[in-house]
Amino acid sequence: MTSYVGSFRYRFHPVDFAIRSTPVLCIGMIVFVTLYGVLW
Repeated sequence: MTSYVGSFRYRFHPVDFAIRSTPVLCIGMIVFVTLYGVLW
C-alpha cells in the first residue's frame, strides 16, 4: 500500500511542480519586462 501511494504521488509530482512554479514564472516575467523597460 505504501509503495502504491509513493508511485501515485511520484506520478503527479510534475503536475504539482508545474502548478506551483507557474505563478513564480509569471511574476518573474513581469519583473523582468518591467526592469528591461526601465533600464533600456
